Amino acid sequence: MARSPRFKIHSVEHGYIGSVKHLEDAALLVSVQGDGATVRDNGHANRDIIFTQGADGNAGESYDDAAVLMIERIDAKRRLIAVPIPWPARGVHSQDDIRRGFSNHALRELLSRRYIVN
Repeated sequence: MARSPRFKIHSVEHGYIGSVKHLEDAALLVSVQGDGATVRDNGHANRDIIFTQGADGNAGESYDDAAVLMIERIDAKRRLIAVPIPWPARGVHSQDDIRRGFSNHALRELLSRRYIVN
């Protein structure tokens, strides 16, 4: 059985447009939708946005460049979640303990930030 497409396309005027499996295809669709259209990774929430047409450049100028930017943001998001965060000495010894130490609000705040690219 094939996997469902990972990348979701949203436009400002019409909301959810569709899903694609490849970032170059996502860049094509977002360029057609115009400024404000977004590509989201594995979700429909604003925190999942990895590219915004107009704000992050024009995907129509180079689908490959837009795809590279999206890949960098996906990797940055993955590194952000995987980085161990220093914790006050309270008997915390594992990554699971650290994840449990965050409140739901702190996790939402951390995950809702724009992706940081080095």
